[in-house]
Amino acid sequence: MTSNNYNLFSIIVVYNPDYNNLFNLCQILSSININFVLVDNSDYNKIDFTKIKELPKIHVFNLYDNFGIAKAQNIGINYALNEKADAILFFDQDSQIDSVFLSKLISPLSKDNISICAPVFIDLNSEIKLPIISINKYGLLSHSHDYNKKLNNIIVISSGLIVKSEIFSVVGLMNEEYFIDYVDTDFCFRCFEHNFKINVVSDAIMKHPIGENMIKIFGLYFFIHNPQRIYYQTRNCLIFSTKKYVPLVFRLREIISFTIHQLFLLCFYYKNRKFYIKALFYGFIHGILGKNGKFQLDLNHK
Repeated sequence: MTSNNYNLFSIIVVYNPDYNNLFNLCQILSSININFVLVDNSDYNKIDFTKIKELPKIHVFNLYDNFGIAKAQNIGINYALNEKADAILFFDQDSQIDSVFLSKLISPLSKDNISICAPVFIDLNSEIKLPIISINKYGLLSHSHDYNKKLNNIIVISSGLIVKSEIFSVVGLMNEEYFIDYVDTDFCFRCFEHNFKINVVSDAIMKHPIGENMIKIFGLYFFIHNPQRIYYQTRNCLIFSTKKYVPLVFRLREIISFTIHQLFLLCFYYKNRKFYIKALFYGFIHGILGKNGKFQLDLNHK
C-alpha cells in the first residue's frame, strides 16, 4: 500500500513554531503528494504562512489562540474525515522525517488486522533511540529495544502515529479536557479498550524532541520541562488516574512515578524552584478538583 492509492491526510499542530523546521516538514509531505492540514494554535498571527500555503494539497486553520493540542488535532481530524480520508497521520511542528518515512510507515496498513502504526523515535536533542513501551493486562510496563518484537498494548506519542479513519468512530476523537499532556496516552488506552493494537514499524525512524532537555542521573534518563508543562503534567496525571479504561496498577504507577520524579528534580536539578513548586501545587489542586482545559500560571518574577 502506498500514499498514491490511499486518501491520506496528515495533521500538523503548531504553536509559535520554528519556521524553517516547519517548512522542511511541509516540503517533505508535499513532495510525497499527500494532503496535509496545518492547525495553528499560536496566540497571535506570528508566523507568515504564505510560502507554506503555496504548497499543493494543504489546508491551513489559523485559530489565533491556543486551544490546546487535542482541540487542534480534532479540528484537523474532522476536516480529514469530511474529506473522506482513509487514514490520518499526526505530526508536531518539530518532528523530522525523510522522504521514505511515509512509505515505510504506511506499508503495514495493507494488512486487514493492522489499523494503527507508529515509528521508532530518536530524541532530537540527545540522539538516543527510545525504547518501545508496552503494558500487560495487569497494568505493568516493560521497555524493549527489540523493535521487531511483537508486543501488545504499545504506548506511543501522537507525532508520527497513523490511524485508519474508522478507528475514530469507535474510540472517539482526542480528549480535549487535558489540553496538553496525556492526550496521546489517553488515546492509546481507549484503543486498547477496544482491542485495537498499535504496531511499531521498526524501519520507520522519526526524530522528535522529548522535553526541553534530557539528563542522565544514576543511569536513569530524566526529561526536563518548563513549569507551565509541569502544571499540566501534574494535573492531567490525576485526571488520567480517574479513567476506568486504564488499569488500576498503571494509574497508581503513574502517580507514584511522577511524584518521585518531580521531587527528585525539585531537590537536585530545577532552578527557580518557586515556579516549579507553584506548578506542582496548582496542578495537584486542580487535578483533585477535576479542573480541566487551559490554565495559565502566573510566572512573573515579583
